[in-house]
Amino acid sequence: LSIYVMIHLGCGGIILRKGKVLLIRRVNTKTFNHLWSNPGGSVEEGESLEEACVRELKEEIDVEAMIVRKLGTYEDYQGGRLLGKNKLFGKYTGFLVDIGQSNPKINEPDKIAEIKYWHLNRLPTNIAPYTLQYLRNL
Repeated sequence: LSIYVMIHLGCGGIILRKGKVLLIRRVNTKTFNHLWSNPGGSVEEGESLEEACVRELKEEIDVEAMIVRKLGTYEDYQGGRLLGKNKLFGKYTGFLVDIGQSNPKINEPDKIAEIKYWHLNRLPTNIAPYTLQYLRNL
């Protein structure tokens, strides 16, 4: 008897500029809807986490990102409520990224309501838990 468990793999980038972090407010998403978070998304088959991060930042906010370093991996047990208690639903890996002089803009208005730089000591209250974890590891 074999049991297969599907775990959602995601990744994202932390972008810093002058003591502020770039966050987007997600809408129309299955998980973390209406929360501020770092940009990012799902890892596609055959991609490394780093490749997925770079691609997702291009797709979501139209920037060319370079990976600086890994900030950590967040394990999501909340998204798996349908699977039952204490079931791992997703693993999200965050990277500190450098976008040079790129000016981020909303590229997917169906998924992103707002984009804004926030002071690291004045973050929004409705912020995604994975983003908070990455920021703690800066």
